Amino acid sequence: MFENNNTSSNGTFRKTSLAAALSLIAGGMASPAMADLSYETDSGWTFGAGGYIPVFLVAEDEDGGDKNIGVGSGFNPASLNLSFSAPTQNGLDVSGHLQINNHVGIGGNNTSGFGSRVAKIDVAGDFGTASIGQGFGLVGTPAIGDAGSAMGVGIMPDQGVDSLATNGRIGVGYKYADFRPRVAYFSPRSGGVQFAVAVVDPDSGTGAFAGTTNNLEEGTKETPRIEYRLDYASDNFGIWTSGGFQDVDDTGLSGNDSETMSTIDVGGSLSAGNFNARANYSVSENTSPVIFTTAPGEEYEQWYAEGTFDAGIHTFGVSYGEGEEDNAAGTNELTMLFSRHRVTDQLTLMVEVQDYVGEGGGALMPQREYQALIVGSQFNF
Repeated sequence: MFENNNTSSNGTFRKTSLAAALSLIAGGMASPAMADLSYETDSGWTFGAGGYIPVFLVAEDEDGGDKNIGVGSGFNPASLNLSFSAPTQNGLDVSGHLQINNHVGIGGNNTSGFGSRVAKIDVAGDFGTASIGQGFGLVGTPAIGDAGSAMGVGIMPDQGVDSLATNGRIGVGYKYADFRPRVAYFSPRSGGVQFAVAVVDPDSGTGAFAGTTNNLEEGTKETPRIEYRLDYASDNFGIWTSGGFQDVDDTGLSGNDSETMSTIDVGGSLSAGNFNARANYSVSENTSPVIFTTAPGEEYEQWYAEGTFDAGIHTFGVSYGEGEEDNAAGTNELTMLFSRHRVTDQLTLMVEVQDYVGEGGGALMPQREYQALIVGSQFNF
């Protein structure tokens, strides 16, 4: 027999603390106000379900180009999160987690927009939590939990809003953690401090190593990627650092080089009354500024700063971030003004105004300039 433990959200939307951002990330970029729907059997099994559906209308004006309008999902796709938790045995809580995703705005039920980003097993006890399977990475977290782009749109790729996903502040504030197969360990949080480390499925990479004329034709995957995160979280203050590295050897016909792909970031968040602020700085070498799975490249630095003000059911914010590759002719810059309006506990209306300049190099960074007005909504369940 199932017992319905459904409890609705209390309507509180403040996600300014680091702990709140980490909870967002742990759910595979879940939205801030989830419904927490769960059922428990007489034998102690628990089933949980929840998710979110974001939809945005985007009006874009590209400098020297066309004016475009479209409807899409934004930074996050529509997602259904499922969890299955077994009864506690031998001091262990074992659970399975699956996330199903669908992107809006790519031509109906296009199969390329449907998939799963999370499929993992968590084993938790007094020692902490071991997480095995595909899930969110550690690099770039919790910087990715900003108020503006995490629930919004952010940078739009060259394809605009009709692409599978927009980029948030990837490349102008943080490197995307991505969803990769990994074996991860999360320590218990003690005194606000938590440490996490992961052995991640490596990437072979292609492209030119930084500072060399050699081209990586085909890289090895003999060694795994190592990612880590260390953070302190309290109700009003948080600080973090995360990073990762992977050795890559060229095994191509002319291969004679080896390098280490690496990235590190540091950031923090602060809340004072209704005012909230957060900032992050990141530097990468021999890897793309976008994700830790692509071509080696020059050293790339990026950062962002954000401030928000909560006024009851309304949140208003502004953020600015930039990124630049060594020897680039310019800088990639994203300025955002945004607001969130909680119509109900589960429905949020959003407005976003942005200005993007892409001149700072970096593999996969959109090299264009545009302004955009964005109106959207998100339903959480």
